[in-house]
Amino acid sequence: MSEGAPSKPVITTEATEPLNQLKLKLTWTRPDNDGGDPVIKYKISYISYVNGILRENMTIGETNQLEMEVGNEYLVAGRTYHFRVTAINEGGESSAAVLQVAVSSSAGNDPSDILGKILMYSIVTNFLN
Repeated sequence: MSEGAPSKPVITTEATEPLNQLKLKLTWTRPDNDGGDPVIKYKISYISYVNGILRENMTIGETNQLEMEVGNEYLVAGRTYHFRVTAINEGGESSAAVLQVAVSSSAGNDPSDILGKILMYSIVTNFLN
């Protein structure tokens, strides 16, 4: 019989701020207390801000692993993120473990990355024409 929701996980990601790349590997530990049932999955979400103004509140996904890669499909240069990880079992959902991370306004502006995108655009455009 379930006793209730698990306690919150602990985020173990060590991020140097501001992030200079549009990628982050979130890692966390299992909850200290599983609430009487094994943890089934973890839900990862975030809130993002620009100059203190809320821009996004989004769930990235769920996993049964203790890590998740977050890339440029979610991260935007110049924003501050509050990542939240909750543990879920038959008894319910834990409170959220939170990690705040700022992304540099110049993150993702690697000239070699821009050249690669231009080259890919050129190849696709030539193929379609």
